[in-house]
Amino acid sequence: MTTHRFLLKLFLAIILLQCVSLACYAADKRSQAAEIPDVLVLVLSGIGSFDKVSINYASDVSDKDVDSDLKNLAQATRWQMRDAKQTTQTAAVPGAKPITSVSFDTPRVVSTTDGILPVEPFVDVFKRFKTIRINYLITMQFSFAGLKNFENDFVNVVLKQSGNSYEYTVSMKNNDFERAGLPDGTNASVETSGDQAGMSGAKRVIIIVGLALLGAVFAYFVAAYICKRRKTGE
Repeated sequence: MTTHRFLLKLFLAIILLQCVSLACYAADKRSQAAEIPDVLVLVLSGIGSFDKVSINYASDVSDKDVDSDLKNLAQATRWQMRDAKQTTQTAAVPGAKPITSVSFDTPRVVSTTDGILPVEPFVDVFKRFKTIRINYLITMQFSFAGLKNFENDFVNVVLKQSGNSYEYTVSMKNNDFERAGLPDGTNASVETSGDQAGMSGAKRVIIIVGLALLGAVFAYFVAAYICKRRKTGE
């Protein structure tokens, strides 16, 4: 399991560095950039006893604000965060502002008992942003019974599920709240991401590489969006 975690982190680091360097070039070539959230949260769950959480801001965020966000998230979830790492990557376009990211490890975020994926803690903490995207990448046996599409006076939540990936897009309608009031789950049909118990080590590595590529794609679009925005003066 330790080897798998090492391979994952190494592969992610290589891919993310490549994506950032290519993003600005791609932004110039694309006629229209994809819609990118103000905050992108990636959660990788099921590899070892700790899950990996990465929070990516599509703007320049101060160290103070990042620390405050982590503190509020820890209070809301009671997660025991460790190995927090904050990075700032500057785009190649002259005058572009840096992209802020922070990642940390925490004991299992995803519950295999009730099949619920935490959404509200991220919404409550990042409510100052217009759009939040939360993507759960799950590598273990998991029967989903969590929140699907939802809307109230404060937020609109849309779930897009594909294989082992559960992507929530949250659009803020009115951020004048302490808690968004999201239900834990719905009477959704059970969806299983696949039985990992009988998998060989080689097959697990293939899955990890695939998930790493998916995470890299998100990082690519974040960097491309920032480059395009700064260059066009938005």
